Amino acid sequence: MSEPRHLPKAPIREALIDIGVKLPKDANVALMRKLRDRVAADYPDSVELREAELEVNLTQDRNSLTQIHTVTGYRCQRDNKIVQFRLNGFTYNWLDPYARWQDLRDAAKELWEAYYGTAKPVSVTRVGLRYINNVNLPLPFKDFKEYLTAPPRIPSKLPQRVTRFLTRVSIAQDVGALSAVITQAFEGIVGPKHVTVIFDVDTSKRGEFTNDEEIWQALESLHVFKNEIFFSSLTEKAVRLFE
Repeated sequence: MSEPRHLPKAPIREALIDIGVKLPKDANVALMRKLRDRVAADYPDSVELREAELEVNLTQDRNSLTQIHTVTGYRCQRDNKIVQFRLNGFTYNWLDPYARWQDLRDAAKELWEAYYGTAKPVSVTRVGLRYINNVNLPLPFKDFKEYLTAPPRIPSKLPQRVTRFLTRVSIAQDVGALSAVITQAFEGIVGPKHVTVIFDVDTSKRGEFTNDEEIWQALESLHVFKNEIFFSSLTEKAVRLFE
C-alpha cells in the first residue's frame, strides 16, 4: 500500500461520472435530441445511441426472428470530452489527457443540470464514478508483486512466469453503502521497455437520491473510495512512476 497524494503523471486513460435515472412514462428520445442540440456548439460530434431487441414470431407455418433497433439517446463529443444523454441516465466521460477531479466534476455538474432541467427525472437511482488506468511498468522486473499489492498468485510448484492474467473482485463498504468492482488485466508484453496492466476501478452507490446535494456528496465519497482502492492496490515503487 502507498500513501495517497496527487500524482502529476497519473496513469488515467479514462474517467467518467454516471448517473442512472427513472424518467416520466411519457419521456421519449425527443428530449435527448433537445439536449444534443443544446450542447452542439461545445460538443459538435454526435452519434445516436441504440438498443437492439429481438422479436420472435412462432407460427405453424414458419418461424421468424426480427431485430428492432431503438434510439435511446445521443453521444456528443469534442476532443477528449464526451457527454451521453440517454433515456436511462447521463454519463460524462473524460479521456486522456486527464486534468483534475474538480474539473471533471464541475464540467459534469453543468451538463447534468441541463439534463435534469430537460428530462425531469422522477428519481435518481444510482451514481457511479469509474477510472480506467493504464499502469505502465518498466522492464525488466522479476515479479508483479514489486508493483501490485494483489498480484496473481500461482502455486509454488508451477512455472512462475506470467504471460497473461485477469482478476476481478467486487467489494462493498459498510459505511455509506458504497461498492466497487476492481479489475486488473495484463495481456502480454507488447514492447521492449514496459508492460501495461489495465487497472479499472468502477465505484457506485445505489439508492433513491432526492436532491442534487445528495448526488454530488455521494460522488465526492466515491472519489475518496476510488483513491483508497488505487493507492491500496499499488506499491510505493509503482506510485513513484507517476510523480
